[in-house]
Amino acid sequence: MEIERPGARVYYDVQGNGPALVFLHAFPLNGDMWEQQVCRLRAEMTCVIPDLRGHGRTRVTPPWTVDDLAGDALAILDRLGFAQAFFCGLSMGGYVAMAVARAAPGRVRALVLADTRAGPDTPARIHARRAQAQRARSEGVAPVVEELLPRLLGRTTRARRPEVTARVRELALSTTPEGLAGSLEMMASRADARPALARCQAPVLVMVGSEDALTTPKDFATIARKAPHSVLIRLPGAGHLSNLETADLFTAELRQFLAALA
Repeated sequence: MEIERPGARVYYDVQGNGPALVFLHAFPLNGDMWEQQVCRLRAEMTCVIPDLRGHGRTRVTPPWTVDDLAGDALAILDRLGFAQAFFCGLSMGGYVAMAVARAAPGRVRALVLADTRAGPDTPARIHARRAQAQRARSEGVAPVVEELLPRLLGRTTRARRPEVTARVRELALSTTPEGLAGSLEMMASRADARPALARCQAPVLVMVGSEDALTTPKDFATIARKAPHSVLIRLPGAGHLSNLETADLFTAELRQFLAALA
């Protein structure tokens, strides 16, 4: 399915029945990264899985902001007739979930924030993102993806789960150069989400891979500390893409959190 939005035609999938659960994917992947979670939760939840701007099957005119992505998710819920939803975002998807909580706190039943950070990028990180964006436009997606892979996946996955590495590469290489570059520039310019988190009254589950090289202990501790009603869980053997690297454990923790609320 698709929905027309200012500057974008946003693709999304809907599976299941029950309360709405919006899955917001990581950079530079797409909604298909959630397939294992959706398969196990669609009997209990209405799973809503958009391809965020610049990724997958979504057609977009750059530039765009994290608030545009939050607006896309809310517009999809409007079309489906859901006043509220659970939001599960990993990495870039976590930025979007926090932007939804800032823009429309009354529509958030709960947040699941995995392997993400609430603070803005440092000057060094902004410079690195912009350099990667320039490289994507000049050299294409593949060199940037190969540079990112060792940091996206934990050491256990790289050593023991070659099928996960292959799947992440496949999903990432489906991103266009302009989509990859535009998303990097969007992330570099995003606002500080910490003030909104401090005002968030919804329950928050914070999950992080124990081998995550991109999200530091300070990053996820900040989220857990800022959000008044939060639970922090570390996932052993997972890197930055914890829902793919330890799918069974990630899904079990997610299901347990949602069951307690639904």
